[in-house]
Amino acid sequence: MFGGFWEWVLIILVFVVIFNADKVPGWVALMKSKSKPAMELLEKGKAELEKKVAKVKEKAQKQTAAKNEKTEDKKR
Repeated sequence: MFGGFWEWVLIILVFVVIFNADKVPGWVALMKSKSKPAMELLEKGKAELEKKVAKVKEKAQKQTAAKNEKTEDKKR
């Protein structure tokens, strides 16, 4: 729904008018302080997910190698 550049500019402009331009830096600082722990959790989750994906890929490669080996043995 809200994806265009001008739509976001309009939203920010309305926000500034409603909450006064003097309060915006405080809101930005508050948002940064609140989002920092969330971003850290996201990075931690991303790292864990990448580890699991690597394990699954490794397991799939081993299974593929084993199947290829069995196929070669049958051909002999």
